[in-house]
Amino acid sequence: MTFLKEQIGPWKSVSRAGAIGWLVFYIIFFLYAAFNHSGFLFLDYVNLIIHEGGHFFFSWFGYTITILGGTLGELIVPLLCGIYFFRQREVTALAFCSFWFFENFLYIGTYMADARALALPLVGSGKENPYLLQQELQQAMQEGAGLAREEKSLKTCLDQVLELRQRAARIHVPGSRKYNPGWHTARDLRFMLTIAEAIVRAAIERRESRGAHWRLDYLEKDPALGRVNFIAYNDGGAVKLKTRPVPEMPLELAKLFADAESPPPASQPPAASPPKPQPVRT
Repeated sequence: MTFLKEQIGPWKSVSRAGAIGWLVFYIIFFLYAAFNHSGFLFLDYVNLIIHEGGHFFFSWFGYTITILGGTLGELIVPLLCGIYFFRQREVTALAFCSFWFFENFLYIGTYMADARALALPLVGSGKENPYLLQQELQQAMQEGAGLAREEKSLKTCLDQVLELRQRAARIHVPGSRKYNPGWHTARDLRFMLTIAEAIVRAAIERRESRGAHWRLDYLEKDPALGRVNFIAYNDGGAVKLKTRPVPEMPLELAKLFADAESPPPASQPPAASPPKPQPVRT
């Protein structure tokens, strides 16, 4: 440590206001991350740009490094920034670079989990057939969540979708990922099940008939439900719903709807036709 102090110099001091400001920033960010359900934080927009740039930069070194280049870029850039600020003896900047470096692992972890899930059908010991599961999902949605639906059929459909989700974890596909339609079906089935569950859960909660959503047990529109949208989100691997108010319609658009719904003006009597010319007698 004495050698570093002699070669680089002492750490630069941090004012009390600066330390409090950075502390407040980290507290707000951690609260924001804790209540964010999208899995994509605002700092990840910067990481995404670096990620894509990493693919381009490392494309000079072969296919495998090109694939890894995005993740390498996400880690190398904050690491280099940290080394720079370490040499500049900037305490707060070095702390932020360390925070930035480790924050990337949240996003990288998502990639790793997704890669593992996509590889499981090829290496797992399950016996479920992806084609049969896809067929059962299609049949369940057609019978329970078709155009005309009711709560009983929707809940039965939801139970079937959840059962299929459990069975999908035991899918096995022979071969590799190259030119393998079975593996593609297994991959697509994950997203089909998620979308199906979101549709059915939202249909159960929307206890009214509106547009293509026709509830046999709730044939009329509900004005209160007409003012909200149901938003599906991922909560620790489970599909959850929340409501969000429908944005107010712009005034110029609302005026067009008001004009279309207003009664037509009363019919006017036909205007008197001009007198026909009389023939002139000579």
